[in-house]
Amino acid sequence: MNEIQQCRNCSLCNNQEPLIQVHQSQNVSTFFVGLSAVQVACVESEVPFSKSTRSGALLRDIVESGCEDDIYFTNAVKCLPLKEGKIRYPAKSEMESCFPNFEIELNVYNPKKLVLFGKQVSDYIVKRLNASSDHKQPVSGVTFYSTASLTIMATPHPSYILIYKRKNINWYINTIKNFCSE
Repeated sequence: MNEIQQCRNCSLCNNQEPLIQVHQSQNVSTFFVGLSAVQVACVESEVPFSKSTRSGALLRDIVESGCEDDIYFTNAVKCLPLKEGKIRYPAKSEMESCFPNFEIELNVYNPKKLVLFGKQVSDYIVKRLNASSDHKQPVSGVTFYSTASLTIMATPHPSYILIYKRKNINWYINTIKNFCSE
């Protein structure tokens, strides 16, 4: 993981050093994957999807309320994308620059499942992993994919659910918990 912390593949590291979770066990079954890091005071004391954000609080509550898997939280882009001091979506070139870091995490932890949060990260990771559509029974707002070694669920970002689809929050929680418990 030191390779990720030392990454200088793009200029985003000038905004903030990579934000990663150092997991105690290498026995991780599921990755929760967001798009990019948020601004934090200290990268050594924060993790992706921390409870300090509304999205992080929701996902961590889901995990604590009965997700049976050992979860690793990460982002497709480890550093903070800024434009004129405001967070922005990362450019495709920045996602490409950071993909080797995601591959390092996959190799270190060897998960069996990925939960991809949001359309941009889902489209990108599914394409890069050359995942194919799984023919499971479709669930509204969720798409399933697979590779030779991974089962992937692409789902709306928690912030989208919290802001625009609040009435679907129980469905969202149960969908993620069920996937993690399969």
